Amino acid sequence: MKINPLISDEHLSKVCGLKNPDIETCTFMTLDPDGFKCGKDDEDIRRHLEERLRKGTMRSKGDNCIGWVNLHAPSDKIHVHIIRVDGAEEDHVFDPDPEDKWFKELEALIDSKMFDHVKLYSGMWMLVDDDGYARERATNGKATMMCMIMSDTIIGNKGILGDVAIIDPKYMD
Repeated sequence: MKINPLISDEHLSKVCGLKNPDIETCTFMTLDPDGFKCGKDDEDIRRHLEERLRKGTMRSKGDNCIGWVNLHAPSDKIHVHIIRVDGAEEDHVFDPDPEDKWFKELEALIDSKMFDHVKLYSGMWMLVDDDGYARERATNGKATMMCMIMSDTIIGNKGILGDVAIIDPKYMD
C-alpha cells in the first residue's frame, strides 16, 4: 500500500524549504493535482528522484527529513531507517528505554558494535560501521551516494562499507 498524504503549508516552508531561502529545497517534494506530497513515502518515486539526483538532472538537492509518514508517527518512538549493502531499505520503530536496549537491537540489525556518523544536510545522522574496513565489509553503494550528495563528509575510495542506519541525533545522547 502506498501512503502519500498531502503536506501542510507549514511543513512545506519550515522543512521542505519551499519559498524558504534558508533551507535547501527537498529533493523528495513532489506536486500533483491535489497538492504537494512527499516522494519518500513511495518507494518507486523515491528511487526515481534519487536516480535523477545522482545524474544531476534536478536542482533540488535537500534531504530534509525522514519522510512525512515517519515524521508523523508517534513521537514517543525511535524511528530508524536502514540501508543494506544490497540496496534494500527498511524502517524500524523502537520504544525508548532507560537502559538503551533499542540500541543493542540496532547494533544487531546492522552488525556493528563500533559506529561513526555522517551528518546529513537534513540534520539526520547516518550511522556507519567504524570498523568496516578492518572487517572487509562490502561497499554500500546507496549509502555512499547519499553521503556524497547529501553531506560534506569526505569518504575513502571504497565508499561507505556495510549496512547503515539513518537516525535523528536526539536519540544519540
